[in-house]
Amino acid sequence: MINTTHTKEPTGQSAKQMETPSLAELDMRDYFAAKAMQALLARPDSTGKTPAADYAKSSYMMADAMLEARK
Repeated sequence: MINTTHTKEPTGQSAKQMETPSLAELDMRDYFAAKAMQALLARPDSTGKTPAADYAKSSYMMADAMLEARK
């Protein structure tokens, strides 16, 4: 993740979190999860109360299903 805040104040991100991973560093599960999350966030729930952790969990569940389907 790139730190895009324009401040000298601490953002709570570690130096590692501020780096954008290269595509080569992602495994297929991470890649599928990222694509699934894009789709989930394109159609968020109508209440706007879904925690981010739920989106992340659902994304990895979808990624796991995609990997299983490849077998």
